[in-house]
Amino acid sequence: MVGIALYSQGRFPEAEKVLTEVLDLERQVLGPENRNTLVTATNLAYVLMKEGKLPESEKLYREALEIQRRTIGSDAPETLTTMSYLGMIANAGGHYAEAEKLQREALDTQQRVLGPQHSDTLTSMMFLARTIAKEGRYAEAEKLDREALSVLSARSVRRRSSRCMRPTNSQKFLNMKASTPKRRKWSGRPWMSNGAYLDQGTPKQQAPLNRSR
Repeated sequence: MVGIALYSQGRFPEAEKVLTEVLDLERQVLGPENRNTLVTATNLAYVLMKEGKLPESEKLYREALEIQRRTIGSDAPETLTTMSYLGMIANAGGHYAEAEKLQREALDTQQRVLGPQHSDTLTSMMFLARTIAKEGRYAEAEKLDREALSVLSARSVRRRSSRCMRPTNSQKFLNMKASTPKRRKWSGRPWMSNGAYLDQGTPKQQAPLNRSR
């Protein structure tokens, strides 16, 4: 958790140090194929990528991807995320054909498994758009980018609409007051919970009590 907090603040050298120590410990205690170990490995790979240490990052991503495919399957969300980021490494290294292959495979599977509006799917779509743009296919890249942004914009509008439709505290108070039943005026005559007065007629004339209690 400390390593994640550090890299979310942009403190990549510190994050790298912490995550490296955690990864070494998890490999010894949990084993290299444990799911938590793989999460730490891919987090460290991401930090290394942000630091520009592409060979080290690629090595970790490839190792994680091989284990994930073998242990949790090629369709698992973690496997697909690793594949997509490995495509980013290939993109950064100028290997655009390999990058496109990895990212397209990840995107196609995410659309099938997670759905076209899932955050991971949209991220892979934008990654693929960058790679295609690097290859000079700008119209295709723009189409992918527009598609992803369209879904994100629609989601943002729905969130704003949902917030606007929520009642304010004052509205909740007024609704509560309106729905509160008026208290019955005291007439000096005792009455039961069923609304009948205790002195209303003889016991035979009163509504029968609920004997199931």
